Amino acid sequence: MIRFFAFGLAAVLTVMVCAPLGYAADNREIMVLPEKARMEFVIEMQSHLVGFDEILSAIAEGDFKEAARIAENHLNFGRNIWVEMAARGLSREKISGMRKRYRAMNPAEKQKLRNEMGVRGNERLPSSFNSSIQLFYGATGDFAELAKNVGDEPTPDDYEKLFAALQQITSVCRGCHTAYQLR
Repeated sequence: MIRFFAFGLAAVLTVMVCAPLGYAADNREIMVLPEKARMEFVIEMQSHLVGFDEILSAIAEGDFKEAARIAENHLNFGRNIWVEMAARGLSREKISGMRKRYRAMNPAEKQKLRNEMGVRGNERLPSSFNSSIQLFYGATGDFAELAKNVGDEPTPDDYEKLFAALQQITSVCRGCHTAYQLR
Protein backbone atom coordinates (compact mmCIF):
# COMPACT_ATOMS: atom_id res chain seq x y z
CA MET A 1 0.00 0.00 0.00
CA ILE A 2 2.77 2.43 0.94
CA ARG A 3 4.67 1.69 -2.29
CA PHE A 4 1.48 2.40 -4.27
CA PHE A 5 1.02 5.68 -2.41
CA ALA A 6 4.67 6.66 -2.98
CA PHE A 7 4.40 5.79 -6.68
CA GLY A 8 1.22 7.85 -6.96
CA LEU A 9 2.89 10.80 -5.25
CA ALA A 10 5.86 10.49 -7.61
CA ALA A 11 3.50 10.57 -10.59
CA VAL A 12 1.72 13.65 -9.24
CA LEU A 13 5.06 15.41 -8.62
CA THR A 14 6.21 14.63 -12.14
CA VAL A 15 3.02 15.96 -13.70
CA MET A 16 3.03 19.00 -11.43
CA VAL A 17 6.56 20.00 -12.38
CA CYS A 18 6.63 18.90 -16.02
CA ALA A 19 3.12 19.47 -17.33
CA PRO A 20 2.33 22.72 -19.12
CA LEU A 21 0.24 25.14 -17.13
CA GLY A 22 -2.49 25.11 -19.75
CA TYR A 23 -3.21 26.97 -22.94
CA ALA A 24 -3.86 30.35 -21.35
CA ALA A 25 -1.41 33.17 -21.85
CA ASP A 26 1.86 32.59 -20.04
CA ASN A 27 2.02 35.43 -17.54
CA ARG A 28 5.02 34.13 -15.61
CA GLU A 29 7.85 36.52 -14.90
CA ILE A 30 10.73 35.96 -17.29
CA MET A 31 14.17 35.47 -15.76
CA VAL A 32 16.83 36.06 -18.37
CA LEU A 33 20.08 34.27 -17.57
CA PRO A 34 23.26 33.78 -19.58
CA GLU A 35 23.18 30.44 -21.41
CA LYS A 36 25.67 28.70 -19.11
CA ALA A 37 23.84 29.85 -15.98
CA ARG A 38 20.48 28.84 -17.49
CA MET A 39 21.74 25.35 -18.30
CA GLU A 40 23.19 24.94 -14.79
CA PHE A 41 19.86 26.09 -13.39
CA VAL A 42 17.94 23.53 -15.47
CA ILE A 43 20.34 20.77 -14.42
CA GLU A 44 19.78 21.76 -10.78
CA MET A 45 15.99 21.54 -11.23
CA GLN A 46 16.36 18.13 -12.88
CA SER A 47 18.51 16.96 -9.98
CA HIS A 48 15.70 17.96 -7.62
CA LEU A 49 13.34 15.63 -9.48
CA VAL A 50 15.87 12.82 -9.13
CA GLY A 51 16.14 13.63 -5.41
CA PHE A 52 12.35 13.55 -4.97
CA ASP A 53 12.20 10.18 -6.73
CA GLU A 54 14.96 8.78 -4.51
CA ILE A 55 13.27 10.14 -1.38
CA LEU A 56 9.98 8.51 -2.34
CA SER A 57 11.77 5.22 -2.97
CA ALA A 58 13.49 5.41 0.42
CA ILE A 59 10.16 6.13 2.16
CA ALA A 60 8.50 3.24 0.29
CA GLU A 61 11.28 0.95 1.55
CA GLY A 62 10.88 2.29 5.09
CA ASP A 63 14.39 3.78 5.10
CA PHE A 64 13.70 7.17 6.63
CA LYS A 65 17.32 7.86 7.50
CA GLU A 66 18.18 7.47 3.82
CA ALA A 67 15.30 9.80 2.87
CA ALA A 68 16.77 12.37 5.29
CA ARG A 69 20.28 11.89 3.88
CA ILE A 70 19.02 12.39 0.33
CA ALA A 71 17.12 15.55 1.30
CA GLU A 72 20.15 16.96 3.11
CA ASN A 73 22.73 16.06 0.49
CA HIS A 74 20.80 16.43 -2.75
CA LEU A 75 18.08 19.04 -2.20
CA ASN A 76 19.57 21.45 0.28
CA PHE A 77 21.79 24.53 -0.02
CA GLY A 78 25.34 23.66 -0.88
CA ARG A 79 24.48 20.11 -1.86
CA ASN A 80 27.70 19.87 -3.85
CA ILE A 81 29.61 21.04 -0.79
CA TRP A 82 27.95 18.47 1.50
CA VAL A 83 28.49 15.63 -0.99
CA GLU A 84 32.16 16.63 -1.36
CA MET A 85 32.59 16.75 2.41
CA ALA A 86 31.09 13.27 2.73
CA ALA A 87 33.37 12.00 -0.04
CA ARG A 88 36.34 13.38 1.93
CA GLY A 89 35.28 11.37 4.95
CA LEU A 90 33.60 13.98 7.15
CA SER A 91 31.00 12.37 9.39
CA ARG A 92 27.29 12.93 8.91
CA GLU A 93 27.24 14.58 12.33
CA LYS A 94 29.95 17.10 11.35
CA ILE A 95 28.21 17.92 8.06
CA SER A 96 24.86 18.19 9.84
CA GLY A 97 26.37 20.59 12.39
CA MET A 98 27.74 22.80 9.62
CA ARG A 99 24.37 22.78 7.89
CA LYS A 100 22.58 23.72 11.16
CA ARG A 101 24.96 26.65 11.68
CA TYR A 102 24.17 27.85 8.16
CA ARG A 103 20.41 27.56 8.71
CA ALA A 104 20.68 29.59 11.94
CA MET A 105 22.35 32.52 10.16
CA ASN A 106 20.43 35.66 9.29
CA PRO A 107 20.16 36.61 5.57
CA ALA A 108 23.14 39.00 5.70
CA GLU A 109 25.36 36.33 7.28
CA LYS A 110 24.23 33.78 4.68
CA GLN A 111 25.01 36.21 1.86
CA LYS A 112 28.45 36.91 3.33
CA LEU A 113 29.17 33.18 3.52
CA ARG A 114 27.96 32.64 -0.07
CA ASN A 115 30.21 35.48 -1.21
CA GLU A 116 33.17 33.97 0.67
CA MET A 117 32.43 30.60 -0.93
CA GLY A 118 32.29 32.15 -4.38
CA VAL A 119 28.56 31.50 -4.88
CA ARG A 120 27.40 34.03 -7.43
CA GLY A 121 24.46 34.53 -9.74
CA ASN A 122 21.60 35.35 -7.36
CA GLU A 123 21.98 39.03 -8.16
CA ARG A 124 20.35 38.29 -11.56
CA LEU A 125 17.30 36.75 -9.96
CA PRO A 126 14.23 38.55 -8.62
CA SER A 127 14.33 39.01 -4.84
CA SER A 128 11.03 37.12 -4.56
CA PHE A 129 12.69 34.17 -6.30
CA ASN A 130 15.61 34.31 -3.87
CA SER A 131 13.06 34.22 -1.03
CA SER A 132 11.52 31.11 -2.58
CA ILE A 133 14.95 29.49 -2.71
CA GLN A 134 15.31 30.04 1.04
CA LEU A 135 11.81 28.62 1.61
CA PHE A 136 12.81 25.55 -0.42
CA TYR A 137 15.96 25.00 1.63
CA GLY A 138 14.06 25.53 4.88
CA ALA A 139 11.32 23.06 3.92
CA THR A 140 13.95 20.55 2.80
CA GLY A 141 15.78 20.86 6.11
CA ASP A 142 12.52 20.47 8.03
CA PHE A 143 11.69 17.30 6.07
CA ALA A 144 15.15 15.87 6.73
CA GLU A 145 14.91 16.53 10.48
CA LEU A 146 11.48 14.90 10.61
CA ALA A 147 12.64 11.86 8.60
CA LYS A 148 15.69 11.42 10.85
CA ASN A 149 13.46 11.20 13.89
CA VAL A 150 11.12 8.47 12.64
CA GLY A 151 11.49 5.43 14.88
CA ASP A 152 12.22 1.86 13.87
CA GLU A 153 8.49 1.09 13.76
CA PRO A 154 6.94 3.94 11.74
CA THR A 155 3.32 4.72 12.38
CA PRO A 156 0.68 5.97 9.95
CA ASP A 157 1.12 9.33 11.70
CA ASP A 158 4.84 9.29 10.79
CA TYR A 159 3.96 8.74 7.13
CA GLU A 160 1.34 11.48 7.26
CA LYS A 161 3.84 13.95 8.72
CA LEU A 162 6.54 12.98 6.20
CA PHE A 163 4.26 13.40 3.21
CA ALA A 164 2.97 16.71 4.59
CA ALA A 165 6.58 17.90 4.95
CA LEU A 166 7.39 16.69 1.44
CA GLN A 167 4.34 18.57 0.18
CA GLN A 168 5.73 21.75 1.76
CA ILE A 169 8.81 21.33 -0.43
CA THR A 170 6.84 20.66 -3.61
CA SER A 171 4.50 23.59 -2.95
CA VAL A 172 7.54 25.88 -3.13
CA CYS A 173 8.51 24.18 -6.41
CA ARG A 174 5.00 24.64 -7.79
CA GLY A 175 5.02 28.29 -6.74
CA CYS A 176 8.25 28.99 -8.63
CA HIS A 177 7.25 27.05 -11.73
CA THR A 178 3.94 28.94 -11.73
CA ALA A 179 5.52 32.36 -11.26
CA TYR A 180 8.74 32.24 -13.31
CA GLN A 181 10.16 31.07 -16.60
CA LEU A 182 13.75 30.96 -17.72
CA ARG A 183 15.10 32.42 -20.92
